[in-house]
Amino acid sequence: MRKLTKSFQKRQSIASRVLCFLLVLAMVVTMVPALGGGNSTVQAAENPTVRLYFEKPDDWNIPAFNYWNESDVEVDNGDAEKVEVWTSQSKPAMLKDESTGYYYIDIRTNSISGFQIVNGGTGVGNPAEKKFENCAIIDAINSATSDTSFYLLKNDNGMSWYLDKDKNQVLPEKEKAAAHKVIIYFEKPENWKTPVINLWGGDFVLDNQGAGDASIAAWGNQDKPKLAVSEAENIYTVTLTGTTISGFQLVDADTGAETQFDGQSEEVKAINAITTDTSIYYLRDGKGGMKWYKDADKSETLIEYKEAGYVSPEVNGREVTFRVPVKKNRGCSICYGSGRNEWLETGFI
Repeated sequence: MRKLTKSFQKRQSIASRVLCFLLVLAMVVTMVPALGGGNSTVQAAENPTVRLYFEKPDDWNIPAFNYWNESDVEVDNGDAEKVEVWTSQSKPAMLKDESTGYYYIDIRTNSISGFQIVNGGTGVGNPAEKKFENCAIIDAINSATSDTSFYLLKNDNGMSWYLDKDKNQVLPEKEKAAAHKVIIYFEKPENWKTPVINLWGGDFVLDNQGAGDASIAAWGNQDKPKLAVSEAENIYTVTLTGTTISGFQLVDADTGAETQFDGQSEEVKAINAITTDTSIYYLRDGKGGMKWYKDADKSETLIEYKEAGYVSPEVNGREVTFRVPVKKNRGCSICYGSGRNEWLETGFI
């Protein structure tokens, strides 16, 4: 009898342990999404769905959707698949809403920088398109806090974005910033011969002081504006006037060598954050590479300049307070932007 009791107690103990293990396992499985297993789902839920409607022009074929910074944008076009828009380049086709006749696509993002609706399936090299950057619809998409829709519809002025399908309320235009100049100075690398620049997107107008164009052989002899020769040795320059840019390339027309800066680069973001006439410098860094600087003396990089709010330490025309340690209160050395140094005698502090 005693052996039977012990056997029963042992079996009961094992059953209890198994039950506890199963309960713990169930808790762990339930908690997996909270511990990171469901991160992508949670992340997707953070951005609402924005549905973009498009009233197709009569002479268009199949509207397709192309967008920048793809890693930050989630696109859903249902079963519409893709359609060729440029040679060997296919983009998501937009779905047709049978009730309105409008085409539409769903996106989820809070950081889209630009997109275009393109006439797909035409077989031509440069199909018709509607492109949007740095405008009201971009801000509206990125600032959406709940599922919403916007409508690009025909009107007497061509097409406009509306907040409703019946064209009762137009999406207000974005207040445009005042144009300013950004003067780029570029130190030509040793193996470069003819620097040119290629801009895309934004509204910057280029002035290369009449330097003309040069053909880039590696690009099928496409002509691009040359950079003008500056007064400094081996330094070239170009002036941009406007408010924003989506990206640009500096290219050697002779060899095809290039440096590219797109809309997601810190350099383009820094340029777009400039609001007053400013000069910036792309110079050799002394370590075999190139860097963007705020001045020819390389005292501060462009990114550091941006982070400082574009406040320059230059003292021309400004009231400046100098503070020096007590042990060094006999004077201080002042270095001017031109490289000239002067010793300033001071009294005791």
